Order: sequence, then structure tokens, then C-alpha cells
Amino acid sequence: MFFHWGSSPSRGNTNWNALDHFNPTSDTRRLFAQDTYLLSVYDSIQDGWDLVRCGNWTYLIEHPGSNGTATEMGIWSVSRSVLEGISSPYTGTTVRNLFYPYENYTLQQSRQSYYNNSKAPWFGCLSSITMPPFGFKAFVPINEWVAPPPALARFLPGHDARITSNGSAASINISLEYSAAMNCDALLRSTCRPQLQPSEVQGVSLSAWSWSAALLDVPDGIPEITITNAATAEGASTNSTDRLLLQKGLPNNMVFPDENYDSGGLQYSDSKYTYTHKALGADMFRYSWNFAQNWSDWTAWEDVTTIPSDLFNNSDNWWEGQHIMVQYWSYLAQTSSIVIHSDHDYSTPRRVPQFLISVFGFNNYFYGDVDGDGVMDRLPPNTLSPNYLNMSAPPKPHLAWNLVIDDANLTWYLEPVGESPVGAICFALLLAIPFITGALAVAVFMWSFYRIKYNKHGVKPNKDHSNYFPIIGHLGNKSKSSLAEAHTPPTEKMFGHKHHEIIGWPEDKNKRRKVLIATLEYEIIDWELKVKIGGLGVMSGLMGKAMTDVDMVCVVPKVKDLEYPPGEPAEPIEVIIFGEPPVFRAQTKADPYPTRMNNLSSAIFYSTWNQAIAATVRRYPDIDIYHVNDYHEEMKEVCSAFNISKEHCIKYVQFGNTFSLLHAAASFISVHQKGVGVAGVSDKYGKCSWARYPALWMLKRIDSLPNPDPTDIAAPDENPMSVRDIKQAQEWAGIKQDPNADLLMFVGRWSKQKGVDLIADPRERPSIQLITVGPVIDLYGRFAAEKLAWLMELHPNRVYSKPEFPELPPYLFSGADFALIPSRDEPFGLVAVEFGRKGALGVGSRLGGLVLMPGWWFPVESTSTEHMMSQLTKSTKMALKSTEEERAILRARSAVQRFPVVELRQRMEYFHKRSITMSRNLAASNAWRPSDAQLPAGHYTIAETDDWDPEHQADPSQLEWDGRSADGSPGTPRSPGQWTPNSLGQWSQDTLAPALTFQSPFHRHFIGACDVHARLVQTLLGHGHFGKYYQRFVPTESPYCPCGGTTVQTRSHILRDCPLHDDARIHLRQVSPALNLQTILTTKKGLTALSRFPAGSTAFTKSVAPIAVDLGDSPIGMSRSKKTNVVAAGTPTIRWDDDSLTWALISAIQDDKGIKRGLYPPPGQNASTALGGGKVKTEHHWALCKIVFGEHEQYREAIAAAEQDKQPKQRGLGK
Repeated sequence: MFFHWGSSPSRGNTNWNALDHFNPTSDTRRLFAQDTYLLSVYDSIQDGWDLVRCGNWTYLIEHPGSNGTATEMGIWSVSRSVLEGISSPYTGTTVRNLFYPYENYTLQQSRQSYYNNSKAPWFGCLSSITMPPFGFKAFVPINEWVAPPPALARFLPGHDARITSNGSAASINISLEYSAAMNCDALLRSTCRPQLQPSEVQGVSLSAWSWSAALLDVPDGIPEITITNAATAEGASTNSTDRLLLQKGLPNNMVFPDENYDSGGLQYSDSKYTYTHKALGADMFRYSWNFAQNWSDWTAWEDVTTIPSDLFNNSDNWWEGQHIMVQYWSYLAQTSSIVIHSDHDYSTPRRVPQFLISVFGFNNYFYGDVDGDGVMDRLPPNTLSPNYLNMSAPPKPHLAWNLVIDDANLTWYLEPVGESPVGAICFALLLAIPFITGALAVAVFMWSFYRIKYNKHGVKPNKDHSNYFPIIGHLGNKSKSSLAEAHTPPTEKMFGHKHHEIIGWPEDKNKRRKVLIATLEYEIIDWELKVKIGGLGVMSGLMGKAMTDVDMVCVVPKVKDLEYPPGEPAEPIEVIIFGEPPVFRAQTKADPYPTRMNNLSSAIFYSTWNQAIAATVRRYPDIDIYHVNDYHEEMKEVCSAFNISKEHCIKYVQFGNTFSLLHAAASFISVHQKGVGVAGVSDKYGKCSWARYPALWMLKRIDSLPNPDPTDIAAPDENPMSVRDIKQAQEWAGIKQDPNADLLMFVGRWSKQKGVDLIADPRERPSIQLITVGPVIDLYGRFAAEKLAWLMELHPNRVYSKPEFPELPPYLFSGADFALIPSRDEPFGLVAVEFGRKGALGVGSRLGGLVLMPGWWFPVESTSTEHMMSQLTKSTKMALKSTEEERAILRARSAVQRFPVVELRQRMEYFHKRSITMSRNLAASNAWRPSDAQLPAGHYTIAETDDWDPEHQADPSQLEWDGRSADGSPGTPRSPGQWTPNSLGQWSQDTLAPALTFQSPFHRHFIGACDVHARLVQTLLGHGHFGKYYQRFVPTESPYCPCGGTTVQTRSHILRDCPLHDDARIHLRQVSPALNLQTILTTKKGLTALSRFPAGSTAFTKSVAPIAVDLGDSPIGMSRSKKTNVVAAGTPTIRWDDDSLTWALISAIQDDKGIKRGLYPPPGQNASTALGGGKVKTEHHWALCKIVFGEHEQYREAIAAAEQDKQPKQRGLGK
């Protein structure tokens, strides 16, 4: 093997096809031509011969890169002759070389006998010989040697030579060299001279004679020179026709293949593309408009080609500009390898659209350099050739290599780039910058969100931009007009007046606005009643004092420690919850709020309040707006407590699985007022509330109605007094009178919301004195009260704590240095205004309207105790570090802060007007009008819920339920017992009834028959012997009524429609001729009549024949008849008027989950045996008997005797 043997084409970067195959002067071609001639002369070469090895002087070596394959080096010789008449040279024979330089040798005697008999004749040999590398010699006897024919040895300027043209015809000097002297006349008359030119191939004869001439007026292209059978002077000829080529022309054509880009070839004019050809010498061409993806047909040569425009205006051509590739074919050159590129609307020369691993977008081939020659090789995608580049580290100080590819010839090379010092610096920066920027971001975040705001000036007045931007200046929510002036809405100012029907205020300017107010804290000035513990009570009282142009209707809960005047008598409002008037604990003026906000007792309280509000709206239908100053927030039980239908609960109240009054208000305002009517009591609190409570997210926005300072009615004192009343405040609290002490005060409800638990954890500082006053609201307040009491004992001269809310003297506010207000949530913070206007500076949370006053305010990013304590400590330290001069300036600025009441009146008027207008616009013709109040007696359009069945019911799916509920309501003039089939009125009658409570006087004092009371209780609970119950719990029993037909036997059917009980129904008609189930099931007289109904019929039993049981003439039917056979003889009579038995029974059912689930299973599948199921009810009845009567003095013996009975099914309540 030959390592790195130069076997490339004879000339690089030219037309290899023409050079290697058609060059008559090529040494290799001449050598093969001479071999062919020798075949025709010597038979031993042409025909069969005998090959005999004469000698072998070789050895084996391994060249680098030969992969272990040895190469034979040295000299060897053979003898060849014809098979017949073998003749070999003998000693002394002269031989001559058949190849150039045709030298002679005389053979010497060898030691090898020709006949192999150790006798003459002997084989001839050469004692020495010199061979050039890769040389060879062939000897014949000199008398048999034949001279080779003459041949063309060289052509100048060379076969297929490239000659640069100046664009016109020119002369070309040429020269022909032969291996022998030729006949000049035979060629042409020109200069002839001897020539000697060495050859690169061994055995090829040299140039011995030359002929020179000049070709005149040669045009650009490919001229051809033909020499036919040139002869010597002796008459020997070449016996060949030699063709020589020249290529003359400009760049960008076939003459110079490396210049394969034509910058101006592709042109565009007159809405068409043209290409001007410059490749003279080509016979045909074709072009591609999409980088060789598609080609045109081969076309004969033309100077200019027109290219259709639609080829370039194709969506598949994703590259910029227009590109064309033109491929040429030449008959003389016998090649089509010339391709010229050209672009239009693209500045950089290109041969591919985008070069990546492959030509981007054309992935039929990939590129690599598998042979390592520095030229990219195009490879198929499935190639297995190793295609990688092994790069070492770049020289210093560089860091990397740039791989540069020239798409003109696909050569590539590496360029070192980068600077190691710059790289080291960048690495250090990239390592440090994340930590620096992270720390900076944390610092900025903490500074932005945890920074204590030191408010030095209080409220910054808003600039009035109405002079500069008239439209923006009049589109705000604030009403700038006087109360005495008529207000014109902005839309009317811009688009003109739009006529509206005059219904009431605000259309009727002469009508006084009537506002309904419901609040737990209130102040009724006329009656001198005041329930105030916070900002809500202040605002309620302020509305009564300041809004003199409004008629106010208040619906407020009474407290037990205030005397209410009789007022003008009116018909009382009757509220029924769970079948009886509600009972709840009376509150006091110091603590008007229910203890808990999420239990059944609070639900009864708020249901009573809301029903009273609804009744007030019905009684005074001309109320313009319901203004709620402070709105706070088990499906069937809660609906029953609030006496609302299930469809109303689903549409308005239910939020997920929660009964949310907050969602009820938001959904009502969203549906009926288009979201207008919700406002926060400060600019910031409305936005925070909307982001915090998902129940409000159905509203597009929450407006702001900031609270004012109730005392800000007249012009403020611009020169306030700076004298502190600290001595009086200390004397009132009974602490040490120290004028240099820092007096801190907390006034407000002691609850988690107000952050009183944070104040109860003070840091030790001798100069601090603390006064805390307020009512205890929750466990946080109670815990804080215990800790403050302990601190008061520990520091009697510095700490005063009073867990109640007395009337506070004004000097407490003016004597304090700082007011602590660390609230976790604060709508407005009126206490900050009260303290600030009187001289105490605020220290607390940056919530609601607190930050409007001068002081030190910290943001509340977390309500955790740890975070709040940290923020309060920082704020307090900053406040205590302030100087007396700073505090004096802040007190003066606090005193002149303006929160005018008149602004509240104006904004509230505008807000009421927007809410009423939006509601009436949406209601359109259904809006309430004064004429709607003229209704027949007893008629109402909103149906009262009169029945509640605690069985499981599917959610109502009927459409337009509002109208259908009204049509099917008991208020509509229909005959008794007649309802619209499948209407929601019928659905409410059949399913919505108040749940039963055993605490009513009726059940506590019932002394009738046990079976009658049991059937009565089952009737109210919906768990009795009737078809609807069988349909759900006893599927083996028929659910249909024995009266016939396909009617499912429901409670409503038995009480109102079944003909089997017409005689017993007379008791029900005496209390409700229309058989209104709400009256029958929820009133005292109705229950009395209902107790007589099952006693005179088989209703709610498995019996069919009526049982005659006389309950006597008792007003509530509580005397037992002697005719009844329910109780067995000899058994004691149970006195159910004994309250202890009743409460023992209730407690047993509530405490024992097994008994409760067995006797009163919840909706859904029956309980498993492990959860109290799988037993007959008599088993649960007996278990109740043992619990209730087992330890009772009067009944324990009877229970013990019944315990001996071996048949459990025979036991019963009678035993």
C-alpha cells in the first residue's frame, strides 16, 4: 500500500473530465498509447507467453497508515516469451529498452545453465542496474528492437487552459511539441526548433521538437484545435487525431468555475425577472428558483432568459429575496458541472439558503469532512462514515474556535476567537451577578413591601386636572356639585339629555330619598339610643345627623341594657324559623355582636334580622335603596333557618359548598344592578377586599366611599393647641404621672382582627406607659386580657388594662403620644382619625384609611403573629426615636387633616343614584312603581315558603323559575289544593318545610297518646308510613296511595288531597281553609289540628281502617282517651310533660350516632352495619328506652322486667 500517494486529478480546480480523458499530451495517455503499439509489434506481449522469474531482490516494509499491510520494495526481473520456439538471450547478447530512454545493455554470463545441465549455453544477466522510483524496463535483442511512433508530447498554453478575456476577440500564442522531428510543412508554416522537455511519468518519451504559431481574433468561448495524423520528415506518422481545447472568457462563466456567483445577472423590471447569460461556450442551460429543489427543462443557449414571476412569489420560498441557480452544459467540454448563482433583493452572496448541519429546509443530504481535506463532503443521511471534527485547545490567549465555511467552494477552517482574561472576568461576573441581583431583589422587595412608611403630611390633596383635561375631570366617582344644585350625569353632558320615566328619586327632584339602614351598631338621635363600639357605630350615627335630606328607616336588633321608647305602634312582624318564633341570646350595647358567626344560633339571629328587613321592605315599598354599612358573611338546614327556597339559595346564596351572605349580596347586585352598588369605606380597602374574597370576584370592580371624620363639619382649627393632657390621662388610668413618659394607647375591640394579642406582648422599655381599653370579642381578646392583667400587676405604674368599653374622656386621646393600631384587617380606621385630630400619632398597619394620617405605618404582607410582631416592633422603635419637635409638627398636621362629612354626602348621593338608575334600567318595565302598592288585600307577588321536606331532593332544573314560582305560589288566586303540575310552587309545597325542633312548648307539654305523638313527629320529619318514604327506604313496599291511581303517596297528598282522609281533614280546614301547609306545620293551632288528624284516620300508618281515638276538647289535644289500646295493660304511663325525659330523649339521639343514623338516616344510601345500619328500628327504640328510662326512679323496674324478655321484637316503648 502507498500512504498518501498523490493520485488526484492532473490539474486541480479545472474541468477534470476534459483534462483526464481528452488531453492527448497527458504522459499517462502517451504511455498507454505506446503499450498499445508494442502489443501490435511483439507477439510475446500480444499473445500467450511463458513467464519465468529470473531474479528477485525485494524486501517487505510497513508504511505509516498502512494498517499492518506490508509493502514489497526492491528489484525483480522476469523473462517472457512465446510458448513455441523458446528463445532467450544468451551471454554476450546486446539488448535494448523498449521504453524511454531506450538504452542498450550487454548481457554477462551467469551461473545458471540454459538447459539446466550445468553446461553452456548460460543465461545472460546484468551485473548492476539503476532504477528510478516506480520505474520499469523491458528489453529485447537489439536486432529485434522497433522504434516507437512519433507522438504529441506537449501543448502550450495547455490543454483546456483558462485564458482571461478583455471582453473582445484577441490573439493566442500556441506551441506544439513532439517526441520526434516533424515535417513543418505538414503542420503549417511556422517556427520549428528542437525541444527537450522532461516527463513526470517513467517510460514516456520527451519532447524533441516544437512548433509555434499565433491564433488570431479568437472569440470568447471554447475554441478547439484538431491535428490529424501528423508525420515526420521520414514519413512516420502519429496515426491519431489529436484534439486540444482552450477556454477564453470573463469571470462568472464556464471558463472559471471558481467564480460561480454573478452579482448582477438576475434583474427585475417591468414586473418580470430576467437573467443575462455570460457563460460563453455553453450549448444548453437550465435554472432553479428554489435552491435546486426544482429545475426547468434544458434549453438551447440564449443571451437573456425571462423567468416567470410566480416562481419567486411562492409561499414555499421562505428565504429573503430571490435567488436563481443556472446550470450549463457544453458539448466540447463534455460537462454540466458549471453552476452560476445570482440574487435579487439580497445583499450578501449566497449559495444555500441557510447552512446548518444540513442545508436548512433541504435535508436530503448532510455535510461533513470525512476525508479530512478541508472541504465539506455532502453525505446521505444514512451514512456510516465517521463525521466529526477533533479540535484541540486554541492557542493562548484565545478561548474557542470559530468554524468558518465558505459556501462558494465548501471549504472550512478554524478561526481562534475570544480572550481568556475577558472570559475569566465574564465567568466571575456570571457567578457573582445572580447572588448580587438576588440579594438586591430581596432588599428591594423588603424595602418596598416591608418598609415602614413614615407619613409626615397625612392626606395629599388631589390636584384638580379638570382645567387641563375636561373629560377626565368630570368622569370621576366624586360628586363635585352642591347638594342644592341639580346633578347632571356625565353621559348627559356629552351626549345630551335622555328621557327617563319618573318613578321616584332621583328622577323626581322634589321627592326625598328614603334609605333603609340595617346595622348592629347604631345611634337613633330622636330616641337617644346609642350602640357604638367602633367605626360602624360612628358612621351610623353620622348618617342620622348629617343626612338631613334623607328619610331613614332603621331595622336594628334591640339590646337588653337600653330602654326603647314605645314609638308609634304598628302591626308586629312575625318571623317563623324551624316552625316557631326564633329565640336567641340578647346582646348588650357594649357587645352587640353574636358570640360566633358560623353556628346555628348565629344563623337564626341573622335569619331573623334578614326576614325583618324583608318584611320592612314589603311594608314600605317606596324605599329607594337599602344601604348596608357593614356586610359580613348545609344546604337544607340553613335554607330552612332563613326560610328561603332551594332555588333562591342556589341562584344567589350558595358559594361552592358554603352558605355565604356576602356572596348573596354580591350576586344580587351583579345580576340586578350590573355590579354597581358595592363600595369600600376607603380607597384601598375596596381593592384589597376584591382581591381577598373570591365571593366578590363576580363584580368587575368595587367603588370607594371613604368614611369622613364625624367632627369635620365646620372649618377646622388651623392653629391647634400643642399642649398635651398626659397628666390627666395618667391620672385617669391610675398610673405614674410622668410628663416625660411615652404614653401608648390602644382603644378598640379586643380581637384577632384588631391585633390586641400583639400589644399584649410588649418589649421591655422603662419609658413606655400603656393604656388599653375595649371589649373582649374572641379568644385572642380573652388571652390578651389575661396577659395585660398580669402585666398590670407586674407594672402597676406603667400599664393599665380595662377589658370593657366605657365612655372615654377627650383628654385620653390628646394625652397619648401614640395610638397603637396593629390591625390585621381594617376597612377605614376611624380611630386613627379620632386620635390624630386630637394629638395622638398613629403607629400600626398600613391598611384601609389608616395611612392617611401622619404616623408610622407598616405593611401587612402576612397576618402571622411573628410577622406582625416584627413589624410592630420596628414601627414602635421608629416612633419612639422621633424628637419632640418632630412629634409637635406631626400633631399640628394631624389636627388639620380634612375628612369632610359634606364630601361623604355628595359621594353617597351619587353612589345611590348610580345604583338605583342601574337597577331600574335593568328591570325596565318590571321596576317597582308607586302604583304597584295598590294591591288586593292579602295578595303578594313573592311567595312565602310554606313547606320543607328534609328528604333528599334534586336541584331544580326548570327554566324561568322566578316567574313559575310566582305563578305557583300560594298568593296566586287558585282554588285550594290546585297547583301548576311540576311548577316550583308545587315543588316548594312538597319539599320545603321547616325542620322539626323538640324545644317548642307544644312538644314539651304534649300528653296525648304516644302513638299519636310518634305519628305526628314522623309527619313533621318526613320519615313515616307513606309512599314517598317507602320509595326511598323500603323499595319492597308500594309507593302509591291506596286511594287508587298512579299518584305517589306524599305528605302533601295525604294532608290535602287523598279522599280516604276527607273526614279527618275537617280538623285541618278549621285552622286553614286553603290547607296551607306552612300554617298547619309551623303554628300552634296548626299542630293542634294536625294532632287530631292522624287520631281520626289511618294516615301515616300501615292500617287501612280508621282508628277511633278521642282526644277530648283540650285546646291542644293533650288528654289521652280511655278507649285507646296503644299502651298495654299493667304498664306505667309515661308523663312526657316531664322536661327531664324530653331532654334525655333528645340528648340520647344526638349523642349516639348509631341511634341517630338508624332512626333518622341522612340523604343517600342506607348506613352500613358498622355505622348503625343493618338493624330494625325496634332495636334502636329499645336502646333509647334503656338510655332514657333505665336509671329513672319511676320506670327502672319496668325496664328491668322488659330486659328479661328473650324476644327483642316484642319489646316496645309501651314496655
